[in-house]
Amino acid sequence: MADNLKLTAVDAPPPLPRRKTQNRAWLVLGIVIAAPFIIWTILSITGVVKNYQIPSSAMSPAINPGDMIYVEKITYWFRPPERNEIIAFEVNEILDMQDHFPTTIYTFRVVGLPGDEISIDNDQLLVNGEPCQLTPEPNPVAFQHQAKYPSSAKNLYTVPEGSYFVLGDNLGNSNDSRMWGSVHKRHLRGKIWFRYWPPDRFGAVE
Repeated sequence: MADNLKLTAVDAPPPLPRRKTQNRAWLVLGIVIAAPFIIWTILSITGVVKNYQIPSSAMSPAINPGDMIYVEKITYWFRPPERNEIIAFEVNEILDMQDHFPTTIYTFRVVGLPGDEISIDNDQLLVNGEPCQLTPEPNPVAFQHQAKYPSSAKNLYTVPEGSYFVLGDNLGNSNDSRMWGSVHKRHLRGKIWFRYWPPDRFGAVE
C-alpha cells in the first residue's frame, strides 16, 4: 500500500517584485515616523497636553523662570494627585490669589493631601506630625509674618476635603499655600510632564 503513495510537489509562491517590497517597507517606515506626531497633534489640539512658560522662581531649582514645560491631564483622570508631585493649576477663581499672581497658570509641589494636618515647628515642615522635606538639600520652612495657613507657628492647618496644600521648592521666595490656602481639585489643570526648554535642561521634572 505504501508503494501506491505519490508525493506531489507544491510550488513556492513567486517572490514579490523588488519594487513592491521596497514600497511596502517605505510605507511602514512612514507610518512609524508619522504616528507619534499625529498623536501629539491630537493631544495638543484637544488640550490634553499643553505647554506653559514658567514666570517665577518659586519652584527653583526644579523649575526656573523662563523654563518651558508640558502639562498633561491624563494622569488625574484616573487618580488624584499624590504627595511630592508638581501640579499646574489655574488661579482665576481663587480670590485670595488674584492680587498676587499676574498670570493664570502656576506650578507648585503637593505637600498636603485632603485631611492632612500641616504645621511648622522651628522652621521644620510637619505633615501629620512627621517631618516633610521638599528637596534633597535641607530648606527651612520660614514662618513668614503674612502667612495665614497655618495662622501661627503653633497652630495646625487641616487641608480641606478635595483640596491640596502646595509649596514652592524655593521656600524663601514663594507665595504659596502658606499665604492663600489650599488649591481645590476643580482648579487643577494637570501634572507637570517634562521640560522642553532650555535644551540643556530637557527632560522629566522631579
